[in-house]
Amino acid sequence: MINKARKAEEVVKEGNRLRKAKKIYKIVSKERAKQRTEEYAEKAARKLEEQARRNKKGANKAISEIAKRKAAERLAKANSEKAARAAAKKASQARVTRQTIHEATHRAGNTLAKKKIKQETVKSTVKKGKKPISERKLTKAEQKAYDRKVGKKPKKKVSKSAKVKTPKKKHVSKTKTKPYLTTAKIKGMAKNGKITRFINKEKYNEHFEKHKVGIRKITGKEINNKTEYLQEAKDVIKHGKYEPKMHAFIRRATKAKKKRYGYNYEFVGIDIKTGRITTLHVKTSRQLQDKGVKVEWPEPK
Repeated sequence: MINKARKAEEVVKEGNRLRKAKKIYKIVSKERAKQRTEEYAEKAARKLEEQARRNKKGANKAISEIAKRKAAERLAKANSEKAARAAAKKASQARVTRQTIHEATHRAGNTLAKKKIKQETVKSTVKKGKKPISERKLTKAEQKAYDRKVGKKPKKKVSKSAKVKTPKKKHVSKTKTKPYLTTAKIKGMAKNGKITRFINKEKYNEHFEKHKVGIRKITGKEINNKTEYLQEAKDVIKHGKYEPKMHAFIRRATKAKKKRYGYNYEFVGIDIKTGRITTLHVKTSRQLQDKGVKVEWPEPK
């Protein structure tokens, strides 16, 4: 019994030792983990600092390179401008010199021709016993001979009876206004399908954005883009009626009537100078009647 009790005491002591050892191991492992995390944090901070330094150096290099490139571009532009100016000056100088040379040669040729003619005429006059040309005026024959050699054409003599006054040309203004197209011409163009374009892109875009929602509400047709808007205008021109008072084609849009405003009509405006479309929108019977257009009106109840 005593031995068993001793063994039990030893076992209890060993168990207590093991528990203490486990506690100590846990504490030590926690401290080691803390140390490791601190070391890792220090290493990461060092790496980040090194990366930041490298990035700063790279950024400074890039900025310096960009500044150098810009300076080189400026110098190149200035040099090219200087070279262009110098070339232009040289070209202008060359033109001037060419003109002056041409004029000088022309003048020299004329003076030489005059001297030769004078020498010849002096010889002929000395033989005949006349005074030299320097001392007297040229005769008609000598003047004609001189003009032929120089290349002057003699003036044609016209008798007074043959002279006829030419009528003055009428002044025609350069900015002629285009004539307006007649109703018959516009109807013919519509019949042959020649009215297919808007007058300009600005009006096309502006009227599409302005009237697409109203046309969709009243007609029930989905007009989502400009091509559909233009096609609807073409259909109105093809199947509608032309009203010369408003320079437009109209077509009834809906079957329903309104008591106050009447029917709704699709309205396509036409430019009478060019024969092109200006707009497509909706108007009521009252609006058209106010402009002097005869349209159907709802019957009174």
